[in-house]
Amino acid sequence: MIKAIIFDFDGLILDTEMPEYLAWLQVYQDFGFELPIQEWASIIGRGASTISKTPYDDLEERLGQPMDRVAVRAKRRAHYLELMQEKTILPGVQSLLDDSKAQNLLLGVASSSPRSWVVGYLEQLGIAHYFDTIHCGDEVAFAKPDPELYLTALAALNVSAEETVALEDSPNGVAAAKAAGIYCIAVPNELTRHTSLAHADIVAEGLDKLSVAAIQQMAAEKKIPSDALPRWPKKILGAAAVIQDSNGRVLLVKHSYGMRNWEIPGGAVESEESVTDAAVREVFEETGMRVIAERLTGIYYAAENDSHHFVFLCRSASDDQRPRADQDETTDCAYFSIDALPRPISDFTIRRIQDALSGLAPVLPVHVGARQWLE
Repeated sequence: MIKAIIFDFDGLILDTEMPEYLAWLQVYQDFGFELPIQEWASIIGRGASTISKTPYDDLEERLGQPMDRVAVRAKRRAHYLELMQEKTILPGVQSLLDDSKAQNLLLGVASSSPRSWVVGYLEQLGIAHYFDTIHCGDEVAFAKPDPELYLTALAALNVSAEETVALEDSPNGVAAAKAAGIYCIAVPNELTRHTSLAHADIVAEGLDKLSVAAIQQMAAEKKIPSDALPRWPKKILGAAAVIQDSNGRVLLVKHSYGMRNWEIPGGAVESEESVTDAAVREVFEETGMRVIAERLTGIYYAAENDSHHFVFLCRSASDDQRPRADQDETTDCAYFSIDALPRPISDFTIRRIQDALSGLAPVLPVHVGARQWLE
């Protein structure tokens, strides 16, 4: 039985995202550039600390010279506030909040935006009192798509992931919820309809199409109870870990089957298991090492079997651990320099390692094709 619902804020409770895009679009056009909506939509839901290049950086790079950032910000902010004046709480939010409280559900907010932003608007809308806990991007080490916001909210509500449903509007938000092991319903808005939300458990048409009873049934049955909502097949999920030693070498295991290749520790996510837990479990099963997952570094989508593969940067739980192969699935395991990875190995394995260690990893679902083997 579901005991709690955790809401995203921007784009789900209040449409702050389209005005933000339109304000930045005007800035770009003032300088003679365009800002495709698909390009902007790809960063929706991410914390500022996870974005490698700001719009200011991008514009200065295109212009080849610095700009007056203070003046640009002032003009953009004025335009944004003008657009926001006509915005109200999104359809379905109020009724869902009332319905939830009537059924004694706990409510939370997990947003990558700063607390002052989120709480300020919730109070302005008159709905702040509905929420039992609010967690924001400036209060955690890693914002979405990292699961830390959701894990913090679960702890504050004193509920498990299995007792919770997350409501999200963006790919990065969905990734964070799923990495925390939470059943996630995606509700795309005008902006995020331009992104892929296929890694959510369900994609709904709007909050005004949902009720607490429907959400409870969806989560209980792990499927959509009504033909009125689009159906997604049960997803195949995988999880893996990139682990470095004190010399910067990466831990690889050698498989005992197939190509007998070298690979980062990982495997299939089991029923009712979060992708984070799966990555940690696979490392222990294949190498005997206990590790701690620090952050999500990439999500990779394979259309051939409709699967999503989550990769985490992990660290050893103690300094005295030494990897050992389990002699069943893996015949060997060892640390290797990134410049001297063993063979055979796939380009997909190398790509995931590079993404994890670059600090600029593509956490949005990245489409991958057939693996190319390096002998």
